[in-house]
Amino acid sequence: MLPACQPQQPMSSKMADKYNEQAQLARKSNGQTKLAGKKAQRDAILRCIERIDNFAERANSITQEQATTRHNRLEKCWMEFEAIANELRLLDDACHSDKNEQLYDVIDENCMQIADLIRLKIIKPLPVEAPAVRVKESFFQENTTNGYYWNLTTA
Repeated sequence: MLPACQPQQPMSSKMADKYNEQAQLARKSNGQTKLAGKKAQRDAILRCIERIDNFAERANSITQEQATTRHNRLEKCWMEFEAIANELRLLDDACHSDKNEQLYDVIDENCMQIADLIRLKIIKPLPVEAPAVRVKESFFQENTTNGYYWNLTTA
């Protein structure tokens, strides 16, 4: 024979407070985990931007292909950084918002400077000089009413 189900007793206020505290800690822990994950993603993007900056600083000249590749990668990094920065605004404490905004502004400016540096170091193609052409002039008269004209032929 099965034991009879006993009605559940109401939770004491002390027990309810403890339960609420544990639930709050779990939510806070989950939020901290998300925050830490987003900051790790942001740091990976910052390292990528730094590598592009180091390349641009060290290179004496950059081919058009290298410039295009680096510029596209820099643009992608910026877009990812911007998206993560927006998510961090929602997750992080208000006391860290100024620090996050300052970092955002610094990275924004750095990305613009890196893009400019890449553009400046692109190897400019040398102008192709056309070979010298000698022109032989011959003057003759046309039999029509158009008059005289020059017949220019290359030698």
